[in-house]
This record gives sequence, structure tokens and C-alpha cells, in this order.
Amino acid sequence: MDFRKIELIGFKSFADKQEIRFDNGVTCIVGPNGCGKSNVADAVRWVLGEQSAKSLRGSSMQDVIFSGTQNRKSLSYCEVSLTFDNTNKIFKDLDFQEVVFTRKLFRSGESEYYINKKPARLRDIIDLLHECGVSKEGYTIIGQGKVSEILSSKPEDRRSIFEEAVGIAKTKAKRLETSRKLDRTRDNIVRIVDITTELERQLEPLSRQAEKARAYRALSEELKYHEVNTYLYKHDNASSTKAKINERIKGLNEQIEIRQTELGDAIKAYNAHQKEISEADDYIRQLNAEHVEKVQSYERQSGSAKLYNEKISFFRSEIQRLEDEIAAAESKSKELGASIEEKNAYVGECRKEITDLERRAGEINAALVEVITAINEGEKMAETAQNAILQSVEGLADLKQNIGALEAEKSVMSERQRETLEKVKTLSDRLAALVAENAMNSSEISALEKSAQTVREEIKDKEEDVASINSYVSDVNAKIYALNSEISALDANSRVYANLKDNFDGYQYSVKKLLTAAKTDREIDRRVKGVVANILKTDSKYEVAIETCLGGAVQNVVTENPEDARYLIQYLKRTESGRVTCLPVTSVKPRYETSETRRALQERGAIGLASELVKYDDYFERVVMHLLGNTLIVDDNENGRKIAEKYNFNFRIVTLDGDLFATSGSITGGSRKQNSSNLLAMDRKIEEV
Repeated sequence: MDFRKIELIGFKSFADKQEIRFDNGVTCIVGPNGCGKSNVADAVRWVLGEQSAKSLRGSSMQDVIFSGTQNRKSLSYCEVSLTFDNTNKIFKDLDFQEVVFTRKLFRSGESEYYINKKPARLRDIIDLLHECGVSKEGYTIIGQGKVSEILSSKPEDRRSIFEEAVGIAKTKAKRLETSRKLDRTRDNIVRIVDITTELERQLEPLSRQAEKARAYRALSEELKYHEVNTYLYKHDNASSTKAKINERIKGLNEQIEIRQTELGDAIKAYNAHQKEISEADDYIRQLNAEHVEKVQSYERQSGSAKLYNEKISFFRSEIQRLEDEIAAAESKSKELGASIEEKNAYVGECRKEITDLERRAGEINAALVEVITAINEGEKMAETAQNAILQSVEGLADLKQNIGALEAEKSVMSERQRETLEKVKTLSDRLAALVAENAMNSSEISALEKSAQTVREEIKDKEEDVASINSYVSDVNAKIYALNSEISALDANSRVYANLKDNFDGYQYSVKKLLTAAKTDREIDRRVKGVVANILKTDSKYEVAIETCLGGAVQNVVTENPEDARYLIQYLKRTESGRVTCLPVTSVKPRYETSETRRALQERGAIGLASELVKYDDYFERVVMHLLGNTLIVDDNENGRKIAEKYNFNFRIVTLDGDLFATSGSITGGSRKQNSSNLLAMDRKIEEV
């Protein structure tokens, strides 16, 4: 035997894929204790069919799967492949140059075997290896302590090793299997004898029943003869019956005409309803447009409100600034008034001083006039009294000296008068300037007061606008709050429905178990194509009728083929999770509508075929037709009863509120539980929310 290589994936300590080649000669695997040398021998023993976890140094078979470390997650399966060279045809039944035996184990406990990547049985692998003298019990694999065990074993145990070495282990296994088959055959023979005895005991009663059957046949033939004669008699005497039938046909034709008229009226009413629906759609679109416009208007009003608020803030700051300027102007006006009063008092004093100076100047002028008059009189007296002049030369000199002093005083007074007049003029000019400035400040204050009044009025208008906008915004905020409350409630409902859908609430335990396992197990997820409740969609008004049609099948699991269904059922058996009904797409038999069903669509109250009132993927068409095929949906119980009786219960009929007319003639109906879980409506409710 030429053993080429071994490939390990996830087996014990081999987390990554490892390949160990065995070339010509001796191949040794060395390493310290605990490095995994014995795991290679365990892998070979495991592929050869070892079923004992204890022999593989574990407590359960899942212990051979890599269980993970602190830095690496555990794996969900392990796989080991042994590759042999078959050029010398050591495996005579396999026409391949290279033979690969593979075993694969999942954490669910399921084992798979492959020969050259094709599914096989463990028995096939064991039989092929027995032909070469290889098995898991013999000398093929000698583990720790195996040599001493062989040497100290009993002769019976050594015999199995020798039998394997000479290649008779396969024959011995076949002999044991044949012996077991013979034992089962003996048991079957005993059972057949018991059955034969029981049948012989029943022969006499059966013979009596046979006599009765023969008598029944004879009487049946006689009855048939009499029925034929009766039919012939009725045929010959059926004119009156024909007349009655023709009369009934005439009545039916009249009813058909009436029904045609009613159909025309119904079509007109349908068209009117369609028109109303179209108008309602237009109205809804108009409302949507108005809603969008209101939202945009609200956004614009929000922007305008913000702009007005900014303007109000600006005007308030301007008012504050103008009020500060008015206060400053009033303060300055008060200061100017005080300054004017001081200047007016100073002007009064100056005017008093000018009056005194003018009075004194008048006195001086009067004195000067008297002096000049005296001089003139003196000159006249000089002509007449030259002698007296000569006599009074000293007195004249004194007078001239007084005149010079008075003229000097006069010039000084004139200069003071001129300065005083200039000072009065300057004060008058300053007074005029102050008056003009006061008038200007007064006009400016008046303008500022008018501007402030205008700003106050504008602020009042803006405050009214803001109050109006705030009222509108308050209403909109109230509506937004109400909408937010509604949204919060809808969000809560959405989370509730989503949790119900994610947790598969409402499904029976076995279906829930499969759907939950499909989230983590790839094999189950690959085989479960869906549940009937999830692959169908329909309008809310048909949900009760469709769910009634489906009945318990609403929780049936859809698979691709019977093999996938078998795998899921085996999984439920292993995990003791209950029972489930599977619908394989490839093997389920669809039920299609008949000509009678199509004719029944024209009857009063008929709505449509159940299979045409649901939406589904084309992949599930066979399943849907199997469940809903040849089923008619009608509006109420009365019309359903009439149609069922007219067509002799040849197809199922279901009303919108869940009454069922079965093909067996049975009628099912009544009230429905208000809190019953409607699995078909789950997705619709989530979409509506």
C-alpha cells in the first residue's frame, strides 16, 4: 500500500490546513511532548472509522474539533483526508489512479464521509480498506502502549490481528453481517408463520363474506338491469319532463339576462368607484403637495422669524444707542443752558459797566465842553484884557495842564470804551453762536425723538409680527410635537414587530428552532428556503381568507428538494425539537385550477383565485399552487354557499372573513380570535409602520 499524504483542517490542534506527505522510505514526525504528534495518528484512526471518543483521547466526538484559543475563535467543523496511490489497483473496485478517503464532522454531531470528494458510507470505506488488510482495530496504527498490549493480549485478540494481516477481516465481517441477516430472516419467517396462521383463522369468515359479496354482485346486476329499464321508460316518457326542463331553462335564461343587467350596473358602479379612487388619489397628491408647501412655508417662516429676531435685536441696540445719545444731548443741552445763563449774567454786568462808562464819559465830555467854553470866553477876554492875560499867565498854564490831563483821560476812556464794545460784540457773537447751536441741538433732538418714535412704532409692528409668527410657530410646534409623539409610537411599534419577526414569535417551537439555527448554522440556512408565511405577500383585505386557505401550512418549511427536507427532519430528531412539515420545491405536486373554477369566477360574489391574489417569487410557484391552487375567494358566506352547491363542491371556496367550503362538503366558519398572531400580516404591518 502506497500512502501518499494526509490533509488536516480543524482537527484537534491543527487549526489551519496542514498537509503531511509520506514519500518513499520512512517518514518520521518528531517534536516535544504536547506538540501534536499523536494527533496525526488519531486523525488516521478517525478517518478509518473510529467511533469511540475515548480511543481518540476525548470525552465526546466534538472534542476533535479545534476549540479555539485566547487569540483565535473555535471552528465549526473538522476534516481529514487520506490519499492513497492506486496505480497498482490495491482498491480493485475503484478505477482511479489516486484514491482519497475523507471524513468531516460538524459541531452538531453530524459526520460525512467521501470517497474522491463524492458522498459515501462508512461501510464502503471500511470494506475497501479491509481488502487491503487495513482497519482501525489492527496493527495498522500502533499507538502509545499498543506494542505491549499486543504482546500481552489473549490468543483470541491476536487472531483478529492475524486475520487482518492475511486479508480475511472483510470476509469475517461479511460472515457476521450474513449471520445477522439470517437471524433477521428467521425472525421474519416466524412472523410470516404467525401471519399465515392468523390468515387461516380468518378464512372461514372471509368465505362467508365472499358468498355475501357474490350475492351482492348478483343483486347489483339485477338492480342495474332494472335501472336501465327504468331509464328507458323515463326516456320514452320524458316529454313532460323535457317541457319542465325547457321551462326551467327559459327561467334560467331570464335570470341570466337579469344578472347581465346587474353585471352592467356593477361595471358602471365599479367604473364610478374607480373614478372616485382616482379623484381620491388626486386629492391625496394635492394634500401631499400642500403638506410639502406647508413644510417649505414653515421653513421660510422659521428663516423669517430668525431674520426678524436679528432685526429686533439690532433695533433694540439702536434704540439703546439713540437713547444714550439723547441722554448725552440732554445733558449737553443742560450744560449749554447753564453756560448761556452764566454768559447772560456776564453780559448784564458788561452792560452795567458800559452804562457806567458811558455815564462817566458824558460827565467828562460835559466837563470838557465847560472847559472849552471857558477857553473861548478867556480868549475873548484876552482881546480885551491882554493885561489881565499877562497877569494870569501862570493861571493859564495851570489850565492848559488840566486840559492835557483831561484829554489824556478822555483817550484812555475812549480806548476802554472801544475795548468794551469789542468785548460786547464778541460776547454777542458767541451768544448768537450758542443760540444757533442750541437751536440745532433742539432740532437734532426733535429729529432723534421722531426717529425713536418711528423705531418704536416699527418695533411695535415687528413685535406684533413676531407674536403672530410665534403663534404660528407654536401651532406648528404643537403639530410637530404631536407628529413626533406619533413617530415615537410608530418607532416603538416598529421595534416590537421587528423583534417579533427576528425572534420568530408566533411560530411553533420546531419551526422557530430551525429558523433560529439557520442564523448560525450554514448547512441549515442553505437548506431552509423560507417559511410559507414569509414567501407570500397579499393585500390586507385578503389576509384572513389566504390564512384560512393555508391553515396550519402557513408554518410549513420550504426546501429545495427532499434531501434537504430529510436533513432538517434528522436535525429535529437529533435535537428533540419536535416535528415540522417540509415542502420540497422539486417534488411537491401543484394543483391547478379547472374549467369549473374559471367559470365560477363569473358568479356573483366571486373575487378571484387565491393563487392570483398573492405575490411570490417564481421559484416558489409549485409550492404556492400546491397550497392555494384551485381555490376560489368570494365576498361572503351566502354567495360562497350558492357557488359551492352549484358546482357540487368540486373546489375549495373561502370567504373574506374566513369561512371555508371544502371539497368534502364540510363547511368551517365562526368568529376568529382577536389576538391571534397573523403571520402573513407581519411584513405588511412593519411596512405600514
